[in-house]
Amino acid sequence: MAPDRGAPAVRKTAAVAIATRFTADVLSWDEDAPEVRAAALCAYAGDPHDGGNTAAAGWDGRGRKRVDLVLPPEDVLRLATGELVVSLTARVVTYIRTAAIWSEPTVTGSGAPASSVPRDAVAPAAAPSPDTPGWAATQAYWVTISTVVHRADAGHLVVELA
Repeated sequence: MAPDRGAPAVRKTAAVAIATRFTADVLSWDEDAPEVRAAALCAYAGDPHDGGNTAAAGWDGRGRKRVDLVLPPEDVLRLATGELVVSLTARVVTYIRTAAIWSEPTVTGSGAPASSVPRDAVAPAAAPSPDTPGWAATQAYWVTISTVVHRADAGHLVVELA
């Protein structure tokens, strides 16, 4: 991507903020609700009609994972193109199925209605509930990923896997 002389440069703090959210969303998934992750990842695409930016992004559609912590980056690299490369480390919790597929989609593991959204919510997240019936948490592990953040033609920030 060539730098746009008219667009303001992407601030490092803004790049880290969106890359942190992206890291949590791209590394979280639930085979029982794949549409939740797909919807969350759409927010990061340069073209809202192009789900190819991050749609599959390392997931084969099976299993369940949840990011419970993302650490701040040690550094953010600004490329000559104006793009920023942000490398973040996340703690990912994996799950194993312990029972048949949970069949009540209107209830989360905590018993709260799935539609209750906090008033101050910024965007939907891909992370499934940590206590959904039929799933049990197993070993957590650390993962580091790098993402490229740049400004789209429309002016908003876009994130792509590096």
